[in-house]
Amino acid sequence: MSTATVVTEGEVIAIITAMGGILAAAIGAGVTVLTHHARRTTRAFERISRLEHRERAWWLYTRELVDHIYRGSPPPPPKPPAGLFDEGDD
Repeated sequence: MSTATVVTEGEVIAIITAMGGILAAAIGAGVTVLTHHARRTTRAFERISRLEHRERAWWLYTRELVDHIYRGSPPPPPKPPAGLFDEGDD
């Protein structure tokens, strides 16, 4: 004698609702992770841009100093560009 398992309509609704809740939580977590990653990436690109700008300014100033010395120019040396010696957060 076999017994068939009968699933009621309420149980089906409960299962579908639970699966929907799990799916919504997973989507929410994924969006949170992607948003955090996008912010970190944006901050990293901004920092790299600032560092490259500062490095270029240092290179140009160093080139001016070398040229000043090779030309045998008297003191004072050329003035550094504005903001070159500012302390940054980098």
